[in-house]
Amino acid sequence: MQYPVVDPDVLEERYLDRIHGAGIFRQGLTVSPVCTTCHGAHGVLPPTDENSLIHKDKVNDGCAKCHTNKERVHEGIVAPELWSRAGAVPICVDCHQPHLVRKVTYQTNMSNAECLECHGN
Repeated sequence: MQYPVVDPDVLEERYLDRIHGAGIFRQGLTVSPVCTTCHGAHGVLPPTDENSLIHKDKVNDGCAKCHTNKERVHEGIVAPELWSRAGAVPICVDCHQPHLVRKVTYQTNMSNAECLECHGN
């Protein structure tokens, strides 16, 4: 499968409007992920390649370098016993899409409809 080339201006706009870009450019953070944090600096591979940093079997490890308390953050959303079952919990990017503008404050504005898109049955 060939992945489309995305206009760099579009990618920059998406990054600036997402939480990591906003952290640096609007909230004063000095450290926040950039493109190479997830994709690597050289030899960027598609997510289907097992050697890719964003392959489904590796992407959670990358997120967990900074987001260390996923079980606690997802209390009440994901049943505790599911964390130990392989494949029982979606990978991070299934719910938190990295390149789409999505501004949700989970504590107050989480919509059941978003969860029910996958868990409707």
